[in-house]
Amino acid sequence: MLQAVTSPNKSYLMRCAMKINPKIHHVAIQTRDFEKALYFYTKVLGFKIVKEPFSYKGLRTLTWIDMGGMMIELFSVKKGREGTDFDDTRVGSVHIAFEVENLFAVFDYLRKHNIRILKEPFKPPTSDPLQPLVGFIAGPDGEEIEFREFIVIPFLQEEIK
Repeated sequence: MLQAVTSPNKSYLMRCAMKINPKIHHVAIQTRDFEKALYFYTKVLGFKIVKEPFSYKGLRTLTWIDMGGMMIELFSVKKGREGTDFDDTRVGSVHIAFEVENLFAVFDYLRKHNIRILKEPFKPPTSDPLQPLVGFIAGPDGEEIEFREFIVIPFLQEEIK
C-alpha cells in the first residue's frame, strides 16, 4: 500500500493514493533487434502500432503497440550498449502471458511462423481445479512468452451479472 510522506498536505496525498487505477497500462520490452521484435509483435501476433517508431533522445528507437486494452512500450537497447540474454533466475518480471481461446490453434499458427516453442501446451500440476492449459514460446530476444487458454471462472461470472 502507498504511504504518503509527512507534509502539511498529507490528506491530499492520501486521497490521490486511494484513486490509483489497478489496470495495467503497459509492459516495457527492451530488445536487441528492434525491427525483428516489431515484426513479431505486429505481424506475427497481430497487435497494432499506436505510435510509429521514433528516436527517443537519439539514444534508442521506441514505439507503442496496442495489445487490446494494454500497451507494449517496445524500445531498443541504448546506442553503444549491448543487451544481456534472458535469465529466468533474475528478480522482477519473468514473462508476459497472453490469454487465448484455442491454445492448440495458436501453437499451430506460431509453428507455421517458425517461432521457437519452449513448452508445448500442458496443464501445470496444481491443486487448482480451474488451472487452464498453458504453453511457452521464445520471444524475439529469447525471453519467455506464455499463452494460456481463456477459462470462465464461475464466481466471477456471478459478480458480472
